[in-house]
Parts: sequence; C-alpha cells; structure tokens
Amino acid sequence: MKAFLYDILCLLAACLLIVTAEASSEFVNGSEIKVVTKENRAMEGKKELVVFRKGAADGKPAVEEVKLKITNEFKPQPREEYKLSDPIYKWDGKEGNLTDDGKEEEEVTFTTTEKSWGKEFKIKGSIEYKDIPLDPKNKEELVNQKGLAKADIKAVSPVVKVKSVTFRHDKENSSLPVAEDAKGKLISTPEYQADGGDKETAILYASESTPVIQVCFDVKPANLKMEDVKIKGEVGKGKESILKALTMEKADNQNFDANSKIPFKAAKLDKKVALGGVSHEFEITYKDVQLINKPDYSVEKAYVVLKKPVGSWTKKTPWKKVLQFFIEECNTKGIDNDHDIICKVKSKVGSNKYNEVGVVYVNVRYNKYDINLSNFLKDTNQKTNCSDVATLTGLCSNLHGIDLEVRKCMPFLNWEYHAYNKLGDKIYDARFPPGDGTKNEEQFYNQVGIDEKGKGEKGHYVQLSEVDINNNSIGEPFFWEVPFSYIKKQTPASAMKVIKEDIPEYEGRRIRVVGTKIRDGVVVPAKAKFLLEDIKIENLEIK
Repeated sequence: MKAFLYDILCLLAACLLIVTAEASSEFVNGSEIKVVTKENRAMEGKKELVVFRKGAADGKPAVEEVKLKITNEFKPQPREEYKLSDPIYKWDGKEGNLTDDGKEEEEVTFTTTEKSWGKEFKIKGSIEYKDIPLDPKNKEELVNQKGLAKADIKAVSPVVKVKSVTFRHDKENSSLPVAEDAKGKLISTPEYQADGGDKETAILYASESTPVIQVCFDVKPANLKMEDVKIKGEVGKGKESILKALTMEKADNQNFDANSKIPFKAAKLDKKVALGGVSHEFEITYKDVQLINKPDYSVEKAYVVLKKPVGSWTKKTPWKKVLQFFIEECNTKGIDNDHDIICKVKSKVGSNKYNEVGVVYVNVRYNKYDINLSNFLKDTNQKTNCSDVATLTGLCSNLHGIDLEVRKCMPFLNWEYHAYNKLGDKIYDARFPPGDGTKNEEQFYNQVGIDEKGKGEKGHYVQLSEVDINNNSIGEPFFWEVPFSYIKKQTPASAMKVIKEDIPEYEGRRIRVVGTKIRDGVVVPAKAKFLLEDIKIENLEIK
C-alpha cells in the first residue's frame, strides 16, 4: 500500500512538472528550474536573454558584471523516511569565458573577460537535492533519485564598430560627385573606411538638401537580426559636423552584419555655404537593451555649396583643389546669398596684379580657348587679366549654382575689350569699383568712363585716322568716344564694321580705325569691333 501511494505521489509530481514547464517557456525541455536575470534583460520570443552591453570596438571592452538567479518552482519528493536537503546550486559560465564569484548559491554574479566579447553563448545552472534520513542513526544521506535539475539562459555580448560610411551612392539624396584631380577620377567610395588609413577625401552637398548616408558596421557575433536593432546617430560630444542627427531608415538586408548598408537620413541642410567635417557616434539598442559603447567615425573635409552646380560644372566634375580654393581660400563659408558669394570671389581673384597674358582663360590655338584652371590653382597669386578674373568668378559662382555670365565689351576704355560678369541685369567687376553688383550694364559702362575722365583719361574711345583714296593716313589720328548705345545695338553678325556716319568728325572724309588700344604709346592697327558678347565658359573645356 505504501509503495502504491508513493507511485501516485510521483505521478502527481511529474504532472506538476510538465505543467510548470509548459507555462514557463524559459525552461529547457524536461527542466525543473529556470535561470533568470533582472539586469540587461531582453526577450527572444518568450525566452529571456542576457545582453552584455559594454563591448567596445577597440578590442578592450570594459569588464561587466551581471547577476543571475535560479528560480526553483518544483521540489522532488524524498524517499520514504527521508526529507529533502536545502538545494545545492551549481553554475557554469565557461562557454562565454565568464568568471563568477564562486558562491554556490541561488544568485551569482558573472563577470566578463576579454575572451567573452563578440560571442553568443549559454550560461548554465543546476540544482541538486539530497535525501536526508529522518533517523540519521540508521540510514545514510543519499542523492535524491531525481538527480540534477538543469537549465540555461542564452547570452550575447555584441561588439560593434563602424566599418565604412558611404556618402556618394546610387540612391536618392546622395552627395555630389568630387574628383581627385582635374583628370576626373572620382574619389573612391566608401569615403570613410575604418581600415583605410589616412586617406584624404572630400564630400560635397548642396544646401537645403536632405543627405542620406550608408553605414556598414562590423558586428560580432554575426548572426544578429536587423529587426532586433535600433540605431540613431548623434554628433559626438565636443565634435562639429555639417550633418547633424541621423535617423535610421529601413535596411535592405535582414542581418545586422558587415554586409548590411544601413541608410541614415540627416536633417535638411541650412541654406548657406558650409565647410567642416562629418562626425557621428551611434547609439545602438539590441532587443531593447541599449549598448553602452558608441561606435563612431569622422571625416575631415566636407563642403556645402549654396545650390546645385550649374554651367561648366554640369559637364566637368569639380575636384578637391577646386573646392579648397573656391570655398576655403575665397572664404565663402557661411554665406547665404548670390551677391555676397560673387563679391567674395571677385575680390579674392581680382586682387592680383594685372597681366595681359591669360593664365586661366587661354588661347590654346587659333580662335580656340580653354579654361586652364589647374594652371591657376598651382599658384593662386599669379598675375591675371580681366578674362581670368571674370572666368574664375563665373566658375566659382557656377559651382554654387549661380548662373553668372561672363561678358566681353569692345572697346572698353583704352583696351580692345574688357571682360566682367553679369547676373540678371547687374554687373560685377573686380577691376573697377562701379562693378559692385548694384548697376546695370549701361550704368556701369558710363560710370567707368566718367571715373577715367576724372583721372584725365579720355574715357571709352577708339583711335581713328583720315585716309586718302589710296588708304594712306592723312594728318594726326583722332579719337572717338564710343557711346554705350552704339555698342549695345551690335550683334555678333555685325561685329566687324567700318565706322562711317556714326562718327561726328566724319563730315564726308574717308576714315579708318587705326587702333583700339595704345600700348606704351604704340598705335596698334585693328578693325573696328563694337560688341557685347557672352563668353560661354560652359562650352569650354576645363583643364
């Protein structure tokens, strides 16, 4: 009878055990206990998970301690004439290279070692009971016949670092292309690589764009899922960045690993020229547990132009030295309008001493011009002529999305021609103060003539001479001051023209143009050319 009752009790206990296991899914199949944590606790389905948070990308993670506890919801039946001992606890953290406090108790503290990081492992616990005789004089202490009750808890110790950051990509809101040099080879991507050494790069955006960058992380262990990860990027403490806070977009890859290019959207850029670096640190949450160490990256050179480049820069990719000169050396940083950008650059490039031989806008063969920007950038203190200055001002403005024209006026003062810039109906010129962007073309032309007359000059003029029937000069050459209205009505088709009744001194005489400029007192023969002409720099090859 006693044996029958004992069997019934064991059967009831087994039933209770099964119910408990089903109700508590953290139990390993057939287990009678579970290992739980209150610290760094995450859930994987209905099972608890321990996340160690301090994994550092530099390979020297901080030591982290986590307390685990065995929850015992069942006590086996002792033998007849025996009672159960107190539970005997045993722990095992060897799979994760953990150390423990050595206490064989219900609660234990595990501590990471350097070998613990970047792994997924299990921490094991067990309980064992002994049967203690009710009458110790007649019976020995025995191990309970149910043996060990075992359980474990899954643990993960992520180590994450930034592997690469791509700014120019084939998705929307990419950065603008930048070349290494004038030959046009694009800067390689990803622009930031953790193992890329001291590679110099440059990043370019237009203001009021909303940049999206792609970040790859080196992740250990490699089997983490993207759906379990939340990441946000912030500018690091004490750092500056032209791209501010980053918001994680949906990634294409399901795995959180080095092959996943995770898109991050930055806030809309302010409407102004900017110069600086890009720097972020990433706050990563895995299964609702925030990792303590924040992987980061920095790129030193990033530029923001006022608007998307136009003109020549739709055919030629700007290169690093171009950005350095037109934004850094011309000091356009922080400017938010067309006028101030034009004034800054014309002041910079127009401060050099005058040189009649062009160094930027150059005649490479008969009637064929190119823009030799590389030649100028080798030494930006070279002497320049008016075509150089107007071309440089135009190129810089085009880079900032300003549709600034380069104009040529013939004649201009005692020169055959003069080049300057025009935006809308306003004139910008580095050589003459009236070209300050407040006057239209006629006002500018007339004001310059008045200013020169105030200095004892003749203003805008050409040299003329009376000739006989054989086209030989008669008498001294005289001068005709050319009114702007005469120049304005000319077209390229009628640019080459012999002066006739429009000259007040004509009076029926035979007249020819002797020259349109004087160099050191020497008369230079020339045909009469009266023209306002656009120099189409966007049609010229930039070298």
